[in-house]
Amino acid sequence: FRIGHLGDLNEPMILGTLAGVEMTLKKQKIPYEPGGVEAAISALI
Repeated sequence: FRIGHLGDLNEPMILGTLAGVEMTLKKQKIPYEPGGVEAAISALI
């Protein structure tokens, strides 16, 4: 799937969105590979 924005985007918004997606996948018991937030933090530093 794709995550979009309306022009204004910053690092906390990206990390919050990824964390929300990971939490939702986990809560719904949808198989996924955790670590997206950590990978994003590493890429942003």
